[in-house]
Amino acid sequence: MFEIMIFTLINAFWFTLIIGTTTLLALRVAYSMQFSYTLKERLIIWFVPLSIGFYQLEKKKNIISRLYRILVIVFFITAILAFLFVLYTEMELMII
Repeated sequence: MFEIMIFTLINAFWFTLIIGTTTLLALRVAYSMQFSYTLKERLIIWFVPLSIGFYQLEKKKNIISRLYRILVIVFFITAILAFLFVLYTEMELMII
């Protein structure tokens, strides 16, 4: 049972890091290409951390913005699980 927990935490870490980052970036790029943003606004949407640029410059709510909000919640939950894995590994090393 313990191995299943560790397996889940490790996969949550990699899922959040690789799939979460690329998926959210792709959705921000797709959203910014749909509407007439300037180059400066597109770069803000794409690269400002924590989706602040996306939420600040979001003009219209459509299917991509709704999907983006749902995926942010999903990846936040998996990031919490990934944090638990990192916390576990650090605490284990401190016990030794």
